Amino acid sequence: AAALRRTLLLRDALGLPRPAGAPGRVASVSGLRHGRYVGEVPAVRYLAEVLAEAAGSGPAYDTPHPLGRVDLPVPNYLRFGALGGEALRASRPWTPEYERARARDLLGALGDTPWGDGSGRWRRLWFQAKATQDPVGQIWRTPNGAMVILSFQNHPHKDSVAIEYSPDASFRDFVFPGWTNKYEPRPQGWGGADRVARFLRLLDERGPAPYDVRSVRRLADATGLRLHTAASAAYGFPYTLGREDESSRLPAEVAALYRDPETGELAKHESWQLDDALREVLMPDEPEDLWLDGLAVDRAAEWWDREGRHQDWPRAA
Repeated sequence: AAALRRTLLLRDALGLPRPAGAPGRVASVSGLRHGRYVGEVPAVRYLAEVLAEAAGSGPAYDTPHPLGRVDLPVPNYLRFGALGGEALRASRPWTPEYERARARDLLGALGDTPWGDGSGRWRRLWFQAKATQDPVGQIWRTPNGAMVILSFQNHPHKDSVAIEYSPDASFRDFVFPGWTNKYEPRPQGWGGADRVARFLRLLDERGPAPYDVRSVRRLADATGLRLHTAASAAYGFPYTLGREDESSRLPAEVAALYRDPETGELAKHESWQLDDALREVLMPDEPEDLWLDGLAVDRAAEWWDREGRHQDWPRAA
């Protein structure tokens, strides 16, 4: 039954008809184009079905309890909660066209799944695992709803990534016996099929969004972050291997944000995790605002005071 559901969901995502006698398809009415990430769509939808069933399977307790194990297609969990960042990447004037096309495909694919619906009912957990056996595929009933273990790395660092679902979008931390949090939980972030569709339409009609380095300086002033750290969140850190083409396209005033004003030397990148989290709240809720008002600096500063400054962000290598 599980294999059949995966097959049907994949056919749905590809726009293929279901075989005679199969149950009705889960249709997409968003009109979003899945592009090269079409394979992510049925995987996430199937996982969402499994967790929704698990969350309604029985009472919740103060600590998680196992429900069993399933054979799941594993989506790329590193892309979870990153649609706002992808929208900002797609909107930059200096983003190479192949990167813009990739970001558009990812927005179209994940924006058409529960992970990208903007409902706040999902979060990613990253545990320091003490398991002695591979836990991938384990389904747990949690105090909030249900979660599934998506990965297990036994060497050199024992860790596991899980996705948790809460039907009412309410999350509270809980103790997972034998496990500890390696990173802070990652919320679902920006999204929604209609919001994504409007953003892509605006990008087609208006082209890349205007940029204003004053907003980056305002973000740095409001948060106390160093200027190049604020720039890295807002515009990415384009000075890494493989991104030479992007860095060569930067306007001079943007490139200057990443350099020591006295020596001209390139500042050291701080934290990819901080970049991702801060970038997600810099993307305005309403896509039109990105062209009209620019980055959501005030909301990002509020998030930093409420959550960001209290977290221990891993340093970049």
